[in-house]
Amino acid sequence: MVSLRETMARNGFESNDDYEFQVCCLLHGPADGIRTLSIEGDGERRKTAFATALAHSLERPHVLYHDFADRSRAVADDIRTERVHFEKGATSATVQGTIKGYETVDYVLGARKGQSMNVSMATDNGANYFNIIAPGKADEAMFIGSTSGNQYEGTLPASGDYKVRVYLMRSAARRDEVAKYRLEMIID
Repeated sequence: MVSLRETMARNGFESNDDYEFQVCCLLHGPADGIRTLSIEGDGERRKTAFATALAHSLERPHVLYHDFADRSRAVADDIRTERVHFEKGATSATVQGTIKGYETVDYVLGARKGQSMNVSMATDNGANYFNIIAPGKADEAMFIGSTSGNQYEGTLPASGDYKVRVYLMRSAARRDEVAKYRLEMIID
């Protein structure tokens, strides 16, 4: 029988901790109201990855996740923002970059609802991924690379500025690893 920890690892969340007991208590306890599970920790991406992997592991179509962390304190992993400019008449743009440790880069590009977006990333580090955040959303990703891979293709749900957030998984960031990447963004 495969453990919850092994199933969650297959769904993009690796940990030395075993959450099987807590999840079992959550699922088999009285269901008088909304079931909740509190996740402690500093890593925002890590908590999001946990929630996503848990939902996939339990084969639940939806998971509601809210981070009650104090946003007023300084965040160690500040995000650098770069605006992506398409050449006149072009439908694609390519950027190359390097990140190290907890560095994160948001590539911002404007698009309209109903347009097609294709984003792909080539990298020399297997722990280097990107997420896509829709206009008006602070940290809620519509695409999570660590669970879906470094290729996205889809129809855009809203008009405005999309963020393609490039980062290293926490395990690699803790080791201060470096990733060189090439990101291609196409909007039709």
